[in-house]
Amino acid sequence: MRSAYGKIGGMGSDQIWRHGRLWTALVMGVPAGLLFGLFQLGSSDSLNRALPAGLSFGAIFGAAMSVSIWSRWKAAKKLSSHDRRAVARSVSKGEPIEDPRLAPAVIEYAEVVRRSHDRGRRYRWTLWIWPTLTLALAVADTANGPTRQAVFFWGLVVFWIVSMPTLQKRERKTISHASSAESSARQLVDD
Repeated sequence: MRSAYGKIGGMGSDQIWRHGRLWTALVMGVPAGLLFGLFQLGSSDSLNRALPAGLSFGAIFGAAMSVSIWSRWKAAKKLSSHDRRAVARSVSKGEPIEDPRLAPAVIEYAEVVRRSHDRGRRYRWTLWIWPTLTLALAVADTANGPTRQAVFFWGLVVFWIVSMPTLQKRERKTISHASSAESSARQLVDD
């Protein structure tokens, strides 16, 4: 998963804007709930705990992200689904927008993406809390806990080791693409 304005799992950011707020809540909440439920299943080995935990977390996370995302890009409400997706695709891929009337929306959405990343940069240090806690749990479970949980947490440690370096690379790429799309859109507006 990445920023709300970048890729979500394997989906492009244009999928967030395909329909309305409920769709956005589903696109954001279902993968989050599934991952949280799998985490609960791996750490507790109880489907009776994992299922309600995954469903609850997915619903709350999806709703919160939907409200947050739609409130940051005010112009999204005024655009059709097709136009929202075209703007999001342009910004996420760094490509010029084909429809000149959407140039102002590209400029605005690129600014939304930039602000989101600036805000995230201030709190980037908190991202290191999760790998640190995962490592602590892996060590503790290796020493005292069940083998299944130790293996689960060591798997998560490997996940963090692999994913942390790619997060910063993806962030730089997202900002670069947003800037390229914004520059192209500004040329359309100026012409």
